[in-house]
Amino acid sequence: GSNDQVGVFYDKNTIQYFDDGNICDVWIMTVEPSKGTYTIGHERYKINRKWTVISFSEHSMKTKKQLKSAEAVDIGYFDVRPESVGESIYLYLFTRNH
Repeated sequence: GSNDQVGVFYDKNTIQYFDDGNICDVWIMTVEPSKGTYTIGHERYKINRKWTVISFSEHSMKTKKQLKSAEAVDIGYFDVRPESVGESIYLYLFTRNH
């Protein structure tokens, strides 16, 4: 899911499926060199192409200091957009045999 502007990494050891495999929790790290930041997020994806953020923290690449964070984020679910980084994550989570 990475491109020339952002690197996206998932922690395969944190992938957990619920609701008979219809919901997946995963931790994601997003690196944005042009902004000088990286973000660690706990995200949830649903088989119906929806996703949400459970928590996140943004850090400076230079100082490693936390710039902002949020826990128990209640922003609702969003569509997984075609050809997005989120779609790459979604496809990995729901189209591979785990």
